[in-house]
Amino acid sequence: MQPILRLGLAIVFGCVFCCEVQARPVAAFRGPPPAAQHLLRSHTVIVGKITAIEANTVEAEPYPNTTRKVRYQVAVIEIIDRIKGADGLTTLRLGYVAAAQPSPVKSGPGPVPVPPGKQPIQQIRPVVPKPIPRYQVPAPKIEKGLEGIFFLKPHHKESFYVAPMAYDVVPKANNRTYASEVERLKRCAKILQAPKQYLKSKTTSERLLAASLLLAQYNTPPEGAKQVRRVPIDDREESQAILEAIASADWKNWRKIDPATGLSPVMLFGELRLSPKDGWNPRFRNYLTEFPVAAQKWLKEHANSYRVHRWVADQ
Repeated sequence: MQPILRLGLAIVFGCVFCCEVQARPVAAFRGPPPAAQHLLRSHTVIVGKITAIEANTVEAEPYPNTTRKVRYQVAVIEIIDRIKGADGLTTLRLGYVAAAQPSPVKSGPGPVPVPPGKQPIQQIRPVVPKPIPRYQVPAPKIEKGLEGIFFLKPHHKESFYVAPMAYDVVPKANNRTYASEVERLKRCAKILQAPKQYLKSKTTSERLLAASLLLAQYNTPPEGAKQVRRVPIDDREESQAILEAIASADWKNWRKIDPATGLSPVMLFGELRLSPKDGWNPRFRNYLTEFPVAAQKWLKEHANSYRVHRWVADQ
């Protein structure tokens, strides 16, 4: 094949490929966060079983600074195990939006009579375009007997808890990873009590888990803050220990998620939120082979000089 012909075909196929990529809609991923972040962002985390559904509903605002009210059904959860919060409680109340009652069907006038010898007029319905599909975690049905993990926060006014996201209730039934998820959360909760201590652990997974918990904490803006900004943390030794923990990860399998932490080295590296100002502005010819080498090199060279940042309220 002549060089000019090869060049022409490459341009044509390149244009077709680019047009195809641009025309393809991108679905929004709304999956659950890693266990460490999920635990950190939740006020209360329990393992429990719904033992009753209260007969009376509660009218309440779904969030602060609104006058709109929704009707909550309230479930009673028997606590099997406490992972975070719920100290001294054996049961707690979970409020969830009650299902809307179907509106009664109104009878219409019926079909229009057709005169003899005439064809009935066929009604043409307008074509309504379907929305772009979006990935969403299906919400489990809240009912008596449901057992699982509940990630909760208190309602801002009422005396019950809420599970804001669909993935905040993890059912036990038909869940092959349920037992490992519970153990991972317990491990996270244990390390969360003293993360700086576990940064010095002899176990790599514990150091990585401590680093992920601290980064998740620092990357969560203060609740209720209208303006926020990122500032370096005060503890230089802690920042150095976080970078050294990430550098000690299994970078040969840098995209593989560690079952003990629920994270991969590239996910942890991304939590640093680096920019060219931090000395991270690489150019890759082969991303799959060059990125892990460049990431490890940056971590080792900047462990003493770089400072991990956190969000604070800008007053």
